[in-house]
Amino acid sequence: MPDSFRQADSRSFSLPGLLALLAGCGQIFATWKFRSYTSGWDDGLRIGNYAVAFCLTLWGLKQIVAEWQSSPARTHGSRAGRRKQYRVNIPVEGIVFLVIMSVMFIGAMLGKQNMLLLVFSLMAGAFIANGFISFNLLRHLSVKRQLPSLITAGDPANFYIEVSNQKMMTVWVLTVTDSIVNENESLRASVVFTRVPGYGKKLGQYRVQLMQRGKYQIGPVVFSTRFPLGIVERSALVHITEEVIVCPRPGTLLVSRQSLRSQDQLVMRNTTRVGAYDDEFHRIREYRYGDNPKAIHWRSSARRNELMVKEFHESRDENLMILLDLWQPRYPDTEHLEYVETAISFATTIIKDHLAAVRDSEIQIAGSGVEFSEWSGAAGMSGWESVLEYLALIQAGPTTELGDLHQYWKSRRKADTRCLLITTRSLPELSEIFGDSSADSENTQLSFEMDLLIYSATKGGLDGLFEPPENLITYEGISSDPRQRVASVDGSERTERNS
Repeated sequence: MPDSFRQADSRSFSLPGLLALLAGCGQIFATWKFRSYTSGWDDGLRIGNYAVAFCLTLWGLKQIVAEWQSSPARTHGSRAGRRKQYRVNIPVEGIVFLVIMSVMFIGAMLGKQNMLLLVFSLMAGAFIANGFISFNLLRHLSVKRQLPSLITAGDPANFYIEVSNQKMMTVWVLTVTDSIVNENESLRASVVFTRVPGYGKKLGQYRVQLMQRGKYQIGPVVFSTRFPLGIVERSALVHITEEVIVCPRPGTLLVSRQSLRSQDQLVMRNTTRVGAYDDEFHRIREYRYGDNPKAIHWRSSARRNELMVKEFHESRDENLMILLDLWQPRYPDTEHLEYVETAISFATTIIKDHLAAVRDSEIQIAGSGVEFSEWSGAAGMSGWESVLEYLALIQAGPTTELGDLHQYWKSRRKADTRCLLITTRSLPELSEIFGDSSADSENTQLSFEMDLLIYSATKGGLDGLFEPPENLITYEGISSDPRQRVASVDGSERTERNS
């Protein structure tokens, strides 16, 4: 799906057009059926009756055809894309009102009662006045949004809408409806403004909780009002759209940052110090095969009667490389979708923990999914938003090869870089791929085992290491139809503020 999201372009049907068509045809039929009563009318009344009937019929046909063929403008920056599209909707109260009007008219025609005809005229005038006033209230209105730059998935966010009234007439009981759409979710949020003064502004807000990472399109906007009588609703569709990026939510590491390393990285090594901080002493533990003999702590070894080694934290300026293997089948089920979100949340958590503890180092991220992509930058909170945006937009795909990731890791790794591979495949599947890739080189499999830590985001793969956030999407109970996947909008807090 392209960046400009597809509008919900289902063809609509014009209820007012249908009612007008039925009313016009019914009036013509009633005039013909009861011609014995209408034959006594004078020529002016008969011509006026047929003129009204034909006008209603033609207008109803025109509304039905125009509504059926209309589609939202797709240009966001053009003048046509910002032009309003006015529509008429008859609520339940209006339909009841029209039924009563029809009864009054038929009774007046059949019984030749001037009083019923007068009541019908008054009701028709009120109906027309409601439509005229509500239409004029929607003219010369503009809207602006105030959106946060980044949103974390699952966290409530406030969206602000500012309505400007550029005419002298005061607008009453105005409802502003905003659309929030991505590939899987479709939301509608409404804000009610009780009064927008002439040449004034009002600021309202609504709270939304977006549950899926990625890019959301905000808009178009619909103005609607039933003022003053509530029997006719006029609406205006304005194609003003903006985009919001929803970032993945980090979880909780159940182990220390130093535990996410191979053992040869944890024991003191003779490496050149790059940053301003020396390695920090962590603990003394038992000797393991492959430990550096220079790290043996002889006093503790003599006291315990076994070899003990000193373990150090890596320097605060160590580099970090994360490789994301975001594989999923072409038609994924809920389990595979959950694996992808868990892997990205795990990577986000590691990066956040690294940024909080490390200075003056480099972070490198490479992802393989729909396509291969990479990101690199200096550690620090200044790069946090950029990392979140990259992780929010990366997409999983049915890629089976790891050649790009392996080549990236092979060309970019350094002695002071902590390298992790986070995959959505099971470890047996990954071993088969690595085995195939090592057919030409005997050291490929060995290099992966010694210098690269591999974590599988499949079921049970991160137990004891990582706890996902509580509101991480599990896709359980969500329909496979993307149009039915709806997040939550808090409509209870409809506020109005003076600008």
